[in-house]
Amino acid sequence: MRQLPFLLSITISLATAFSFVAAASVAKTPQEKLIERERRRLEELLIWKMSEELKLSVEIEIPFAEAMRALNREKAKANVEVAEALSALGKAKTRGETDVALKKYEKAWKDYGELPLREVSRIRAIVGPEKLSRYLVAKSQMAEKLKALSSAAEEPTKP
Repeated sequence: MRQLPFLLSITISLATAFSFVAAASVAKTPQEKLIERERRRLEELLIWKMSEELKLSVEIEIPFAEAMRALNREKAKANVEVAEALSALGKAKTRGETDVALKKYEKAWKDYGELPLREVSRIRAIVGPEKLSRYLVAKSQMAEKLKALSSAAEEPTKP
């Protein structure tokens, strides 16, 4: 199988990694506005590069891009819900509060865990099974390259 270009791999990995930025939240500070703008740029670059890699027609690219944006919003929302549920667990003082917080935490992780299945279902409906498989492989390769780059960046440099 041919390797994806390095830029594509970094772009997809970064866009995937930045999906944790709460897309639904309103940016308030200049730094938050900058982060949001960069997240949108990476998202659009990811969509463009993935569309190019999959050789999507314009008719297919439009619903594909809409689905990718929606999935990224759902991922951002799910990340916020998990963080909020964990925070509620930390603040729980009584057994009743703890039980409620645990249920919220379990639901948040259940919803988060369903995202990949929704992604597969939505993307398959748009591009078909062959291109879906290419999409999933490319996405996986990008995630692995990002992990490798992240690990390399964290290692201390040797004199």
